[in-house]
Amino acid sequence: MYCRKCGHEMQNDSNFCPGCGTAITETPHPAVQESNIPALGIDVPRGATFVFFGALFFFAIPIIACTSRKKTYVKTEYRFYNTRLDYYEGFFTTEEKTIDYRNITEVNLVRGVIQKKYGLGTIVLSTPATGFVSGRARSGIRIQDIPHAEQVYQQVKGLIQRATIARVA
Repeated sequence: MYCRKCGHEMQNDSNFCPGCGTAITETPHPAVQESNIPALGIDVPRGATFVFFGALFFFAIPIIACTSRKKTYVKTEYRFYNTRLDYYEGFFTTEEKTIDYRNITEVNLVRGVIQKKYGLGTIVLSTPATGFVSGRARSGIRIQDIPHAEQVYQQVKGLIQRATIARVA
């Protein structure tokens, strides 16, 4: 048995705590108390709150991330013209850009493992850095997760080549 006031260990037949002198009632040490806490008339095991909030964050954060990403995809728009590309993106934060094809320094096609599985790809149009966001230079556009990426890549390359030829001529 343990004293409920100071936690001192006592003999089971003691009437007073030898450590602090408190009168003894049969109360187990706090670390040995029952593992259930009554809540709304239901016995809830210790740690259930931790498990509940852990599960909430484990499921809620990915759901919120996926939902916001989906809404960003829905709001994203690329408009290709003869001399420029207009780009609109965003759900929480919106971004609008216009890039003249003559300013594009490099065109890349990137296809990750998951993108390959679903027939998607990302086209990266690089331009000289024009600004800083969060301490990083922001330049160009990433046209992400588009179907038939190889065909679009070839079409974009053609537009850029025509714009470059027109600039030289």
